[in-house]
Parts: sequence; structure tokens; C-alpha cells
Amino acid sequence: MADIETDDERIRRRLQDLEGRVHTLESNAIRALAFASGALLVVGSTLPIFTDARAFDPAIVRLLTAPLDVVAALGEAEVLGGFGVAAGIGFLILLACVATAVGVCCLQWQRWAGPRVARTAAVVAVLLLVGMLVPVGFTIEAARSELDDSAGPAMWYFVPGVIIFAATALNGHLRQLWCREE
Repeated sequence: MADIETDDERIRRRLQDLEGRVHTLESNAIRALAFASGALLVVGSTLPIFTDARAFDPAIVRLLTAPLDVVAALGEAEVLGGFGVAAGIGFLILLACVATAVGVCCLQWQRWAGPRVARTAAVVAVLLLVGMLVPVGFTIEAARSELDDSAGPAMWYFVPGVIIFAATALNGHLRQLWCREE
């Protein structure tokens, strides 16, 4: 009987060791995804989307400053009108979504998030996926050869950041790694 009890204890000890290893691997995996997503979103927001070289002083457009650039363009040219206001509001919402996503990435890193954060992350992920099409469109338009504009490197960072964030926010298995479901 003593041998069976020691075998049970040995199995329990190995099971606890295995649980610890799995927990460490899960923590490292979600932290790597959260760090990559947050870093790519921040870098993609600060790098130029495109450069407008038609003016004497080339205008560099970044996602971080795009709402201010649109408001400045409204002051210079009355032609933009309603489209300019809508673009400014759209870029402002996109920038707020990026800031919220970076905050969620910090909570994912710490693995402290609850169901409200998970719902917020899902909404922000969808908004970012839809909203990223606008800067991507500007980048593609700037890359056309007949224009004097040149595409910037922001999309090489911003798009993967959005995709990684959306994966961690919308995939149920990944969400289980960082969210305490109640």
C-alpha cells in the first residue's frame, strides 16, 4: 500500500509541475502577442503613411497627427468641406481605437482583464480592422506612379499590429489566455 501512495504523490507532483510549465508557456505566448501588437500599433501610428511631395514643403502624414492635418487642410482650402470634417473625425476615432488597443495590450500582458475588457477589445478590434482600410487606401494611392506622393513605411507595422490585436481579441482560445471569464 505504501508504494501506491508514493506513486500517487509522484503523479500529483508531476501533474503540478506540468501545470506550472503550461501556465508559463501560456503566459509567455500571450505576453509576446500583446507586446508585438502594442509595439507595432504604436510604431505604425508614428511613422509616415505617405508623403505629399506636390507642395514646396512636403507634407508627411502620420496616423498620430492625421486628425490635426485634416483640420489644418480645412482651414487652408474650403473645398474639402464635409468630406474633410468626416475624414478628421474618422482619423480621430481610429486614433482613439489605437490608444484603447494599446491599453488592452497592457492588460493582456498582465492577464488581468475581465469580461468588459474582452468585449471592449472585440469592438475595438472590429473598428480597427475596418478603420485600417483608410490608411491602407491612402498608402496604395500614394504608391501610384503618376502622383508625386510616396508611400510611407507605417502600413508595414500598423497592419500586422491590427491583425495580431484582432486575433487575440476575437479568437476564443487566445482570449482565454488573458481574460478572466466570469
